Amino acid sequence: MEGLISVGLRRYQEKFETGRLSDGPFILYEKYSRRDISLLMNCGKDLTSTMFGMKRINEDAFIFITYHKVGAESEDMQYAEGKPDYADAFADSMTFRWDSQIGRGPNSSYMQEVTTAKRKHLLVKKSDAETSFYYMGTFDVLSVRGDKKMDNSGRLRDITKVTMRMHHAVREDLLRYLESNLLEEVG
Repeated sequence: MEGLISVGLRRYQEKFETGRLSDGPFILYEKYSRRDISLLMNCGKDLTSTMFGMKRINEDAFIFITYHKVGAESEDMQYAEGKPDYADAFADSMTFRWDSQIGRGPNSSYMQEVTTAKRKHLLVKKSDAETSFYYMGTFDVLSVRGDKKMDNSGRLRDITKVTMRMHHAVREDLLRYLESNLLEEVG
């Protein structure tokens, strides 16, 4: 029995203690649903229905990314299934480029919630087929610049292009998975 307990404790430490970050309840590269975020941040209620793109909870800003948008590979296609095509991607294991929601320019209250948050968290899922996001860790904003993008009505509207620097390099196997066209699970 003692051997079983020590194996369990060692597995717990390997999986959870090494990836745990000191400034929050999250573990690097673990998967979390929007509901999990609500619970772990002690919101008192389920905020799932309001957690799209970005959600500010007290001093924390959470950026939710779907890495592969259906149809995003096509240069001719303006939208991925009726949604604007965002340029969200890792430039390398430390740098992520994110486009804000349409209608959210650099001086919008939405972007102020991101840039003034004490802690900024990035969560990424590969596609809409997945329901949970990989927790990629915290980041600093390197640059913010305004741009324009067409909305579903064909009008040019403000967006913000943000370059982020991750506090921890993203695991290479997870980057390869996110950038691949396969729907396999990362272990």
